[in-house]
Amino acid sequence: MFQNAYAVTVYPGVTIGNSATNYTANEHPNFNVTSINFTNNHIFLGTHYFDLNSTGTQINANITKFVENNNMTIHITSSAGNVHWYIYGQVQQVELGTTFYPYGTNWQYIINNTVTDVTVAAQHDVFISFNNTSGPISLTSFVLSGYVLGLNGHFNSPTITLSSPVNANLTEIGLFDDTSLLADRVFSVPIPLTKGNTVTIPFNYTDSSGRTGTVHYKESAIITSGSNTLLATSNTIPLFYGSFTPGQLNINQTNPLSVSFKFTRTDNGSNTNLDVFYPFTFNSTCSLTYQNAQSSHTYHNLPVSHAIFQFHNVSNDVVNVHCLDENGNATGNYILTQSGFPLLQQVKDFRAAHFGTDGMFGAFDLVTLLALILSILGFNRINESVGVIVNVAMIGALSFLGFIQWPVILSASIALIMVLVVSSTRKSQGY
Repeated sequence: MFQNAYAVTVYPGVTIGNSATNYTANEHPNFNVTSINFTNNHIFLGTHYFDLNSTGTQINANITKFVENNNMTIHITSSAGNVHWYIYGQVQQVELGTTFYPYGTNWQYIINNTVTDVTVAAQHDVFISFNNTSGPISLTSFVLSGYVLGLNGHFNSPTITLSSPVNANLTEIGLFDDTSLLADRVFSVPIPLTKGNTVTIPFNYTDSSGRTGTVHYKESAIITSGSNTLLATSNTIPLFYGSFTPGQLNINQTNPLSVSFKFTRTDNGSNTNLDVFYPFTFNSTCSLTYQNAQSSHTYHNLPVSHAIFQFHNVSNDVVNVHCLDENGNATGNYILTQSGFPLLQQVKDFRAAHFGTDGMFGAFDLVTLLALILSILGFNRINESVGVIVNVAMIGALSFLGFIQWPVILSASIALIMVLVVSSTRKSQGY
């Protein structure tokens, strides 16, 4: 362990410490310092002291990099919390882990600005530097965005991400179009930029100069760090304002497209509603013709845009609806078709035993037997083709109307084929 020494070379493994701070050199192959002096309160490496302090606990750390009067990097090996690193002099840059932090976050000047107080965490790498002008200024990104709303172009606050050095200041920013400067702002208090952090610059603008066509925009900013200055330029964005001249848009035109009549049917029990929709410019007339009742009714001057026709117990009739615009030649037609048949309902009631019988003959349905008998009446011994045609027509009609179902249709089809085979065989034998 070093005691007080002057103009020394420090090799890995050497310890330097007091009751509060214990450093272990870990820079390879070594580092040099003009003097090492320590007391009960401070550890001086050259003209600056570097003291780790935590309530009642000695803090251990490795010195991984040391350049006298320039920078120092340590790795905290203790697990204690609420650790402060007191450094004599004004530090300009602080990095905790891999993130640089601006002044006033977790480091500040104390004791009349003669000492820097850095709050550090356990197991962290901590880098400090007395130098704030390390190399040229460069940016990771400078992003401008905007949009057109109505006749105006709107530009959001841009964002800037600093790549190097660790800290810089933005002092002025301006917005340009294809030919000239549109707006400019000088910040009396510079906007601080920190390496790796994306900063939103408080500068937005609305271009209300009555643009047409496509206009290109970009922004430029002046960024300083020490004696270095950078004129940075953002991305260029094109905004399209349209191809018309304000105040010269002619909208007095005739729409060549027209919408005619539209019909919507709604069934509700024994009532049926027919909604008829049409443009509000129509003077509409609708004629209703009842096929079975052999009657018709015409309705003139229907309400604007929408008329409703209500039918009661119309399921057994067919209604032809014809609508006409009296102001033009637009027409619309709709057929309100039958949705029920009394005979079919009576057959259903007969099968449901509403007439005092369940409609069965032993294990057979009487309606089905009757349907099959009717379907074979066309057969005769002269030409079986007539019987086939009649049979197919009867089976198809009865199945379509719902008197017989698919099982019966299939059975009848099989029976038809058998009868056709027998008839053909008997005919070929001369019967």
